[in-house]
Amino acid sequence: MPAGEHGYVMLAVILISALIVSLTLGYSRHALIAVDATEADQAHRLDLDAVGSGLALAARNMQISGALPASHQLPDGSNVSIDVSAASATTKTISVTTGTAAAPRVVNAVAEVYPDLSESPPFLTFNAKRSVWEFPGLIDISSDTTYEDADLTGILLIRKGRKLTLENCIVRGSIVSENALSDEVWEDDETTELEIKGGLIIEPGSTLAGCAIIAPDCAITAVKAAGNRDPALQFHGVVVADSFELEGHAVFHAQLVTTQDPIFVGPVDRPGAHRKPRAWPTSLDINGQRIGRLVFPFEQPDQAARNAIQGFDWSAHPAPQRQQAQGQQVQGG
Repeated sequence: MPAGEHGYVMLAVILISALIVSLTLGYSRHALIAVDATEADQAHRLDLDAVGSGLALAARNMQISGALPASHQLPDGSNVSIDVSAASATTKTISVTTGTAAAPRVVNAVAEVYPDLSESPPFLTFNAKRSVWEFPGLIDISSDTTYEDADLTGILLIRKGRKLTLENCIVRGSIVSENALSDEVWEDDETTELEIKGGLIIEPGSTLAGCAIIAPDCAITAVKAAGNRDPALQFHGVVVADSFELEGHAVFHAQLVTTQDPIFVGPVDRPGAHRKPRAWPTSLDINGQRIGRLVFPFEQPDQAARNAIQGFDWSAHPAPQRQQAQGQQVQGG
């Protein structure tokens, strides 16, 4: 081969080698950047999952009045803990701490809350119970009693184990069971009954404003009256009972709370139900809260936080281990 051709071959080999090296280095740089981005994205997702888990724990804890532990361990081995404090009458401050003791991360939020049912039905407050016992117009149902075509004013107190029957009546006040005024658990033979025949209108008075029937032990049935007249009921206040069976028409202008699922055969109107949070009477202790809106206040990081962010060492958080942790979490869920 002539000497000139040897030079061209050598030049070609050098150019090809340079191209291969350039492509290799470029791909390696891309792969390293991709690994860094994957690690950062993975850590970000884990942090978001931890914060979401903390907020869910806080929401559930508020609903059942702090019956759950304030912290728990996540599948990846990190911890999440919550601290809920009252900021005002309608707001709570929620602080969620995630990560480890050596590297904790804190997220603060302000929650707008409103009363909501917990695992147990609402009950009368101490002052409300006392006002019932001291009410001068108390109608004591100490034996099985029936009222027909009556206009009753006051508070009807159904004693333990008794039955009250109302046929085509108007109650300008409230109906309360004796068990609703006690802190003790009632026995099966101490439960009460309310039988409604035909029409019934309950308009609560000022003593238990907004409370139509407060009888968590009571079985309520609404049946046809004489002359085969279907029940037609109107409740202008909250109804709390153990069960409610109705064959007819009813209008509930406030909340209906029953331990057992109500049975309705006929049209039932519940204006505003399930549309937005509804206020509860001040005479009732709802024993739970629900989050309406959640706000995360903007917090300007100080210089120490900026330095920590800029100097964070991703090599201390290898990607394979964190991916495995997330895989375990998905499988467990």
